[in-house]
Amino acid sequence: MLTTSGTTGASKFLCLSHASILNQCLRCHNFVNYGIIFHFVPMNWISGLDGGFGDLIRGKLRITTGERPTPPIFVDVITKHRVTELFLDAGTLAVLAQYFHQTRPNLDSIKLVSCGGTSVSDQLRLCIQDYTPNGVTIIGYGMTEVAGVLAACYKPKGISVGLLCEGIQIKICSPDGTHLGPHETGEICAKTPHEFLDCLNNNPPREEFYDKDGWFLTNDIGYFDDEGFLYILGRKQDMLQHLNHLVNPIVVETILESHEGVFKACVVGVTIPVYYDLPVGIVQRAEGSTVSENELHDFVKDKLPDEYHRLNGGIYFVDTFSRTHTGKIKRLDVKNLALQLYTERVAAELAKH
Repeated sequence: MLTTSGTTGASKFLCLSHASILNQCLRCHNFVNYGIIFHFVPMNWISGLDGGFGDLIRGKLRITTGERPTPPIFVDVITKHRVTELFLDAGTLAVLAQYFHQTRPNLDSIKLVSCGGTSVSDQLRLCIQDYTPNGVTIIGYGMTEVAGVLAACYKPKGISVGLLCEGIQIKICSPDGTHLGPHETGEICAKTPHEFLDCLNNNPPREEFYDKDGWFLTNDIGYFDDEGFLYILGRKQDMLQHLNHLVNPIVVETILESHEGVFKACVVGVTIPVYYDLPVGIVQRAEGSTVSENELHDFVKDKLPDEYHRLNGGIYFVDTFSRTHTGKIKRLDVKNLALQLYTERVAAELAKH
């Protein structure tokens, strides 16, 4: 029994069969054994469980820690033991990138960096590659419900999460269930060799996760390109409706995070009459950055896909983000904070008049 990440609410407890775990490990047999892996992801995560068994199957020497390591510990372990492979979540990757930028360590022993858990920008991936000159960075897309990885990106192609893994089927569907073609955006639905057994106490009911034809509903929005590369645009419930137009938060977040003064960004909607979801940006500055709200508005205005993606609800700064146990940003907490900050700003403006 494993827990989901709880990004948008309480974590779910899922029952997975032994067959589903072993299948995940065996169908990833083409992963190369680079020798020494630093793998600290706990075994109550699907990535930790799959990784643990996978390391055994492929005969890797595994280094782990009793607690979540800090960036200095990361560098010390890598250089001391000449680690050749890293396995970590995207949140940790972002923290390491910031630390590497400050300290500029020599990590020439690294041959492979495997990462997943949430979206990884091109800027972040390239930053990591700058400090691992002999390595490659693989971005994976998966989830607990499917017992592991659905797609993986070995050769970077924009923000794609790559090609489907062996034994995986995926279709893109419109809200009415219509099967969509390349470059058409819809919900990602998956079929895997083994389905998860149930949720603890059947809460929520297992039937809610599948359509009438037995396809697993990932609740993620995305599309395929003409070459079969999969792109993830975000969670279905994270999409914003602004003036009857769909706004994709990840598009805006990616643009914000391409600014050198931004460490992490999260875009949510403040629900108000007429506009419905007014886009708001919550930003964590990079170390030493003094970037202002006006500077960021100027930076993004010509890069956004349309006027509906503008952050008309404002940009606000935080010292850090509330995160789940898997390192993902708790969007519900950010949404509540955004509503509070926006309300305070509006009240202050009204008080001036």
